[in-house]
Amino acid sequence: MTEPRSPSFTHVPQIGSAEVLDLAFRDDLDLAHRILWLLLFELGPTEIRLADLLALDVPAVDLDARAIVTTISKTGRPVVGKFSDRAAGMLDALIGAHDNGPLFTSRSGQRLSEVLAFEYFRSVTGGQSLHALRFNGQRHATA
Repeated sequence: MTEPRSPSFTHVPQIGSAEVLDLAFRDDLDLAHRILWLLLFELGPTEIRLADLLALDVPAVDLDARAIVTTISKTGRPVVGKFSDRAAGMLDALIGAHDNGPLFTSRSGQRLSEVLAFEYFRSVTGGQSLHALRFNGQRHATA
């Protein structure tokens, strides 16, 4: 089952910041996925999409500046996305001693795929769409 590519902003189910934080700090869930969810929500107001995050390599993360520098896959434009201190702490734990390679990996060490990201989120949330994080992050930022 594939996820729709461009859901209508008004048809994405609501997910609030408290729910996102609850998910992000559940230690029983995979760290890479939890950070991905938090970043999708926090970077919702930017052009950075799921595919852009999953394509990141470790050097794209500047923990001191609390920023991710990437190129938007849809437009080819470079963009900087700022993230919170809480995301920085989680990213620091995820990166550890790595200085290169994919930022988000599966338990097998392969780059995390969109399909796996969608399936894991659905399984944890009882069927919610991963798109809800980005689009509700946009709503939250403009509210």
